Amino acid sequence: MKSVSKIASLVLLLILCMIFMFGCTVSPIVGIKQSLGYYPNSSDFPNTRWKCHEMDISLDMYGNSDDDVGVYTVNGKRYLVKYYFVPIAMLEFEFYPEGSETSASIGSESLQSNEDNISGFVSMDYEYNKKTGLITCKVYGNKPVDGETFPKELTFEKIETK
Repeated sequence: MKSVSKIASLVLLLILCMIFMFGCTVSPIVGIKQSLGYYPNSSDFPNTRWKCHEMDISLDMYGNSDDDVGVYTVNGKRYLVKYYFVPIAMLEFEFYPEGSETSASIGSESLQSNEDNISGFVSMDYEYNKKTGLITCKVYGNKPVDGETFPKELTFEKIETK
């Protein structure tokens, strides 16, 4: 009888470990930092424009993630940026050819968010520094749109409130 209870205890312990390892995607530190405002999204900065220091990228935050768009210029060509704040401190950019259509627009420009016309992407971890007012991103994956090299870090500064 004791061996059955030991086996049951080990199985329960194994199940709990698996749930913790695979069912919990946000570390406690990320959760705490999230609650302290280190991982904001566009709803935290509605109607603002952010400019990248390292590359020619600007982002317009409207306060609604469905409308988060920007502009990226490289080698004299403009691309429209659709970006997403992922709840676990990640930021994703998708680059589209200028002149595509969508519900999200920049002035008279618009972009279609579908896999067929995506020109490139960047995947990053990000964090907001309340003292400097900067969003710092660490690039961990990308597909260039025109042979460019993305730096390991991108920094965004709020330049305008609309």
